[in-house]
Amino acid sequence: MKIALDFDGTICDLKGIVRGHDFSKCKPKKDAKEAIDWLLKEGYEIWIFTTRAESEWEDIYGWLLKWKIPPLRITNIKRNATIYLDDRGVRFTSWQDFCKLLG
Repeated sequence: MKIALDFDGTICDLKGIVRGHDFSKCKPKKDAKEAIDWLLKEGYEIWIFTTRAESEWEDIYGWLLKWKIPPLRITNIKRNATIYLDDRGVRFTSWQDFCKLLG
C-alpha cells in the first residue's frame, strides 16, 4: 500500500493554511513518529506530499532528523497512492454533498 502524508498539520503540528511559516520550532503531531515507524515496519511505502517550495525540503529533512523521524521522500507531484492523509482533505462522495459542505 502506498500512502502520501501531508507535512503541515499532519506530521508537523502547524495549523491552518501555511505559507512560508517557519516550522523549525514546531513539534511533531502526537503519535506521528510512532505511526510512521509502524507503517515502515509493516512494509507500507510512504512519502511526504507537500505544497511547500522545493527550497524548503532540506529544512524538512533536517526537521525529521531532529525529531528522529525517518527521512521520507518528499514530493509536490501527486503520485499514485492508495491513501492521501491530509488535515484539510475532504473525502469526495458526490458533487451535491460537496456543494452542501460549502454552502
